[in-house]
Parts: sequence; C-alpha cells; structure tokens
Amino acid sequence: MSGPVATVLIPAWNEAAVIGRTLQALTHDMPTGLFRIVVIANACTDDTHDRLDAYLRQPPTSEALPLTWFAEPVPGKS
Repeated sequence: MSGPVATVLIPAWNEAAVIGRTLQALTHDMPTGLFRIVVIANACTDDTHDRLDAYLRQPPTSEALPLTWFAEPVPGKS
C-alpha cells in the first residue's frame, strides 16, 4: 500500500478547546497507514490554527496520522 486509503474530514469552527483531544483520539484509535486527517478551519477566531500547527510540529511517531489543514475564511455550513 502506497499511502492512506481513507480521509477523515473534520470541519472546525473555533474548536481550539477540543481539536487537540480529537486529533489524539483519532491517532490512538485508527490504524496507522490507512487514514489521514484533513481539517477545514472555517472562519476561526480562536487559536484553532495554532493548535493544528502544534500538532504538525510534534516529532513524528509511528502512531501519528498525517494531518493537512486549510483555513477557510468564509463562514459556512459543514
């Protein structure tokens, strides 16, 4: 297998208080190599972006799921 086969898509609006726990839970509960995480930070005004960047700065581990995130400045529905 060359890479992740499924994407967990998370729409986030001001989720700084829980995004770290969410990412850790996914990393703990999902098989490595099969999943990747994509977060769309939708018009966040808290420090959600900082928390996502902090996850990316962590030293890579064998359990960590790949994360990509995008800032969407226009508020909208998930």
